Amino acid sequence: MPRVSEEYLEQRRQEILAAARICFVREGFHATSMRDVQRQAGLSAGAVYRYYPKKEDLVIAIAQDNLSVVAGTIDAVMHQAPLPPLDQVIGEIFSALQEHDEKMDVTRLALQVWGEAARSPELAARVHAQLSSIRDAFTRLVRAYRREGRLAAGTSAETIGGTMLALLPGFFLQRVMLDGFTARTLQRGLHAILASPTADRL
Repeated sequence: MPRVSEEYLEQRRQEILAAARICFVREGFHATSMRDVQRQAGLSAGAVYRYYPKKEDLVIAIAQDNLSVVAGTIDAVMHQAPLPPLDQVIGEIFSALQEHDEKMDVTRLALQVWGEAARSPELAARVHAQLSSIRDAFTRLVRAYRREGRLAAGTSAETIGGTMLALLPGFFLQRVMLDGFTARTLQRGLHAILASPTADRL
């Protein structure tokens, strides 16, 4: 049997994930079955289960894609010297997520997954690991600003990183439930807060 290339395997993975996104957004995570994903992808059960044995595996793979957007943007920023203003960086992170959402409809899926994680211990553990990874990336960003003397000492980097992570569900919720909330809106609001005369007391 000829050896299958890694490029082919990755293409097949992406086809399955694209089908899963469509199903999850259309039917909801809980109502979607693996058979629905198979039909949408036009593949056999064996072909899908080879890559993703469980529905939770599909969700985590999709979430990992979103995580890569955040981590990649943060890594790019941390290679700049000097670092841009913090509100600008957060604006860039959420602009990248917004662009990804416009292509992949990730915000609706994220809200469904977080809701399902509240009832599924297995999914909760995997979501916990991914959110912790994003929080750690934000914490590294905070430490980089501290090294440049751009953030006051006192509050731990972990606390500030967790606060930055808290922007994520709020941004996603408003993208889904309210009209007109964009990454630019978020950046303008943060800029006003950080420019406040009392900001240096935080």
